[in-house]
This record gives sequence, C-alpha cells and structure tokens, in this order.
Amino acid sequence: MGGVFDCKVSAKDTDGELCIFDTIRNEKGGPALHFHYNQDELFYIINGEFRIKVGDDIFDLKPGDFAFAPRMLPHAFAKTSDDDGHLLIAFQPAGTMEDFFTQMAKFGKDIPKNQEQVMKALWAAHGMKVVGPPLTV
Repeated sequence: MGGVFDCKVSAKDTDGELCIFDTIRNEKGGPALHFHYNQDELFYIINGEFRIKVGDDIFDLKPGDFAFAPRMLPHAFAKTSDDDGHLLIAFQPAGTMEDFFTQMAKFGKDIPKNQEQVMKALWAAHGMKVVGPPLTV
C-alpha cells in the first residue's frame, strides 16, 4: 500500500477495543475514499505532509497535526510531500483491521491504480465501503 504498516497496539492487546499502526509511507498518494461502518479512524502526523479528507473538509497536515474521521463519514488520506511520510493510524474499535492490512500486503508494494474497483470486496469484508477514488496529489 505504498509503505509499511507496523502494528504497535493489537486488537488482541485491547480485547478488540483499539489497534494502532506505525506507518511509513514511501510513495505519494493513499487509499480510496471510504468509510467504516463501525470504527473511528485517527491520524497523527510524525513526519512529512499529508492531505486528509473527512466528509467535505480537506486538511493539509504537517508533523504534530492530528485528524479524526468518525465512523460512517467518508475519508481518505494521501502523502503529499516528497520525503518519506510517517504517521500513526488508530482504529477504535479495532475490528478486523489487522487482517485487512495483511490481506492488502498480498497486492505487493504498489497500490492498484483502480483500487476502488479491484479491492472493493476486500474492503467490504472488513467493514468498510469504498465511495470514491483516492485523493489526487
């Protein structure tokens, strides 16, 4: 998915209440516009610059910035800076996000250009709905 997702807090550690991923993004861009039926998603920027869309709002974030995407509200993020991006992404409750990223890794390092079609069933199996393309950067 254009980077590395390292699970720092597992659903197993929190009885399914939370999972946190330390994420290094090497490539510009990010996932398709989507929402989670049962989870909130949180983003904390450590390094690099990211554009995050939550509902109709778009935020250009830098290190130290934070964004919150409530469940059922469409959102997407994209690395916009040339250097590596580093952020923490949390899901509350955890759901099956760890398995989702394991399955996503099978696509290899590149995100398919038509990810909103190719991966729609995978996203749906993990409690998400794709509602649009990735953010343009």
